[in-house]
Amino acid sequence: MSVNGAGTGGPDEAATPPPGAFGSDPRDYRQLLDVLPAFVWTSHPDGRLEYCNNRLLAQGQRSLQEVQGDHWQELVHPEDLEHTLGAWARSLRTGASYEVEYRLRCGADGGYRWFLVRGEPMRDAAGNILRWCGSAADIERRKCAEKALESLAALLRHSQRSAHVGSYLVRFVDAADRGSYRLQWSEELYRIFGYEPDAVEPTLAALAARIHPDEQQRVLTAVEEAIRAHRDLELEFHILRGDGLRTLCGWGQFDPDDPLRFWGTCQDVTEQRHAATELREADRRKNEFLATLAHELRNPLAPIRQSVVIAESPLATDGQRQRALQVIERQTAHMARLIEDLLEASRISRGQMALRMQATTLRAALLAAVETVRPALESRNHTLLREVPEEPIWLDGDPVRLAQVFINLLNNSAKFTPPNGHIELRVVIEGRQAVISVRDDGIGISPQMLPRVFDLFSQAHMPDDHTRDGLGIGLALARGIVALHGGSIEGRSAGLGRGSEFVVRLPIRPAGPQETAPPVTSPVASRRSRRILVADDNVDAAETLAVTLRLCGHEVEVSHDGRHALEVAALAHPQIALLDIGMPELSGYELARQIRSQSWGRRMMLVAVTGWGQEEDRRRALAAGFDAHFTKPIDPERLIGLIEAAP
Repeated sequence: MSVNGAGTGGPDEAATPPPGAFGSDPRDYRQLLDVLPAFVWTSHPDGRLEYCNNRLLAQGQRSLQEVQGDHWQELVHPEDLEHTLGAWARSLRTGASYEVEYRLRCGADGGYRWFLVRGEPMRDAAGNILRWCGSAADIERRKCAEKALESLAALLRHSQRSAHVGSYLVRFVDAADRGSYRLQWSEELYRIFGYEPDAVEPTLAALAARIHPDEQQRVLTAVEEAIRAHRDLELEFHILRGDGLRTLCGWGQFDPDDPLRFWGTCQDVTEQRHAATELREADRRKNEFLATLAHELRNPLAPIRQSVVIAESPLATDGQRQRALQVIERQTAHMARLIEDLLEASRISRGQMALRMQATTLRAALLAAVETVRPALESRNHTLLREVPEEPIWLDGDPVRLAQVFINLLNNSAKFTPPNGHIELRVVIEGRQAVISVRDDGIGISPQMLPRVFDLFSQAHMPDDHTRDGLGIGLALARGIVALHGGSIEGRSAGLGRGSEFVVRLPIRPAGPQETAPPVTSPVASRRSRRILVADDNVDAAETLAVTLRLCGHEVEVSHDGRHALEVAALAHPQIALLDIGMPELSGYELARQIRSQSWGRRMMLVAVTGWGQEEDRRRALAAGFDAHFTKPIDPERLIGLIEAAP
């Protein structure tokens, strides 16, 4: 036999291994496959498993007899079986190569591992498939790594979506040519710029198309300069999306380990910028409010102080003293209204304003408002035009609060309409609503301020050259009261110098109240002298209140701390006690509890007199045993009425 295998026996003879040589026995190949560090299998042309080497059998803890035929399918994870058999069926049908990933049950514990299984058909000279030969690669570690990577990628996507932060990566092809690059965007960066993920090619041009035209050149120049100079990038700019103008902050830097990689982030900071602007605006309005409040409180304090000097002067006439007292009364009433407006604004903002709902007519509320505002209208010589239907328009509401709404609207018109101006009050019916309009030809409202006209402490009517007046509470109160009545209020103005209009809509009551006989009223009892205890650590407040009560014919004892007040009450047994809350020794609450615990104090009328007027303060006073709660400064008529009505 020659070296090249061409002997007398011909090619077939040369191809036959000599006896004893490797390959002369098919078992040689089986043994070789069994010692390979790989998983090998063969199958019949119809797909039934024919053979797999010992490494694969050992991995599955099965014998060859247990997996031959179709029994190998029992080792496939149930969730992977369908797509595994589907891929195998397509290969058997078409003769194409087979490649699929699935989990096989391995080991004594019955756990599963991922395998990449490949198969190729072995054909005869005619192209017919003789068998399938294949391998199975254990890819469990790769799959675990992929799963961990997917989890991290999902976490990154979620984090970017939550924070409105997108990321990008620029890969330069050549360090010397910065114009040649590949760009990658994260999903959130697509969304930030108003694109669907992968909807457009990630290019600098696609980003520039969204940048505000006024800022495009600035942004592109900054990016080019950062790349050219190999330095970090940080800039803020605006983009135009379908949902409006957005504010973005962009950062970028070169990878310190790879000069061909430039990566960074871009964050949508629109809400943060809006919040910062609103905080600055709120702080500005707070400062303006405090300045306005100081101005409004100083205004009445000045005439009060001057009137006190006049009243105390021995040179003043009786008429001057009388006018001084009238000034004091008028200015303290004004201060009380300011404070009450503040308290009511707080109650409305916390949803704690209580309404005394009843059937009432709109005309009654409007007439009460007009009469209240008439002095202001007359002092500025305003003309008030009224168009109110004669027939009664019934509402379910609090007549006092409804009147307060129209007082505020008419006061605003009177205040911000120059002398000799015109104010119109009109009422029309639209369906089941009464529509009340207060219109003037005053200074108007700018378009920028109109959306904020109902904000608390807003002075939206106020041009820069107009004298400030009021705390900017009236319209906020009006809106809150109208909302509590199930209605709405709207402000309108064509601009500064073109007047303003406020339109109130209130639901109409289906029918008026049932006619009932007028109640029989008992005659008013004549005034009786009462024994009254006044306890207040503010000496001036206690003494002036005591003098007022004595002038009404009552016997009054005065105390300036809670402990002394308890001793006086135990000795004098007053019928009525007017107690301040914030006193030393014993607070008004504790004093009330101790009085109520005594037999002589169980029927005593206890009235809380305090500067704290929130609803919670009233509830706390009643819980401590008080019969009534008065907020300073006390309305004398209301207090005298309470005393006269006491049993």
